[in-house]
Amino acid sequence: MEGPPDYAGLTLFTDREALTRIYENVISNAARHARERIAVSFGVYGELAVITVQDDGAGFTSRDLENAARAYYRGERAGEGAHFGLGLYISSVLAKKLGGGLELENAREGGARVTIKIQKDLRGI
Repeated sequence: MEGPPDYAGLTLFTDREALTRIYENVISNAARHARERIAVSFGVYGELAVITVQDDGAGFTSRDLENAARAYYRGERAGEGAHFGLGLYISSVLAKKLGGGLELENAREGGARVTIKIQKDLRGI
């Protein structure tokens, strides 16, 4: 049985502040919507580093899937929370700046899944 991949020697050549901002935005969004659990995974696929954040909350509505990465969109289930609807928008813009993107979907087992894709090496871009 194989264990998880060993990324100990992997170095990302990226904008650390942008990646930190993306990660913090996506994690805080998951924490706001999770019932009990948030799972984070990391992988490397070709030239992309991929971080997936999944919560066990209600997931995205179909309207959310279309609009959640737009500026000021607060979602159908947002309630009166203290956020402005900018986190996923900013994350999407920054992920594109880092040569990748942001993907939103609902997990088969329930909950929302946000996948962050960025180039491993921005030195040549």
